[in-house]
Amino acid sequence: MGHALLSSRTDLRHRLAADQPTAWKEAADSIEQAGTDGYALDLADFHPDISCVAVPLWEDDRARAAIAVAGPATRLPEARLHQIAAHIQKVIKGARPQTPDHSDMQPWPIRGDSAGGIYRCPTLCCPVRRESVTIEKA
Repeated sequence: MGHALLSSRTDLRHRLAADQPTAWKEAADSIEQAGTDGYALDLADFHPDISCVAVPLWEDDRARAAIAVAGPATRLPEARLHQIAAHIQKVIKGARPQTPDHSDMQPWPIRGDSAGGIYRCPTLCCPVRRESVTIEKA
């Protein structure tokens, strides 16, 4: 998963190269390949019996997280990992970010918040401070 994230983060790649040159030499080709492919593979390199594929999740032109699938190397050969990566990429491209509708805010009692300034949005996606939204009463 780390290689998928590092493939888009030149700042972290430079830091790794400077701080851990031996680790960088071992990982550089894999990280560069992940940048080219759009996902990273671990073909039982880290653990002899486990293979993994990781696809970065992008936000604001930067990989902020990754989705990974790992399993026994006997069940996840390289060809299958490429198929899984393609499927994950397809699902990610089809997903549309949803902007939460904070018009129907409900108080969200949180210990230590005596003023009641924390609300939750109706989709339960996030806590929101009262000051960050306009709550209109009918």
